[in-house]
Amino acid sequence: MPSAEQLRSRLWMLVGGKQYVTFIEPHGLLYEGPASEKVLFHKRIKDVEQRLKDPTVILNSFILSWTRYPQLKWDNTQDELEDMHVLFMTNDRDRYIDKLFARLRGMVK
Repeated sequence: MPSAEQLRSRLWMLVGGKQYVTFIEPHGLLYEGPASEKVLFHKRIKDVEQRLKDPTVILNSFILSWTRYPQLKWDNTQDELEDMHVLFMTNDRDRYIDKLFARLRGMVK
């Protein structure tokens, strides 16, 4: 079984002279909450981006959760969680990759 570190992926896109670096982590959310560090990393990475002071580097992160959305007892809708860069591999097996790239395309300026 691979370690969590081995499962973490990075997607690096070069578009129009900018580097879009996206951290992607498969992670179950059954024992997490909407305020967990992992879930909020999509915001924290933007703080890192600001500290870089390099407008050509854009940082993002996504969680690809194998936990089914209905298993979560959070007060967030699935759309709200997707806005927090949490995508569901099991519920959206045929669409989560398309959703990831659609969000990334929306960030490209």
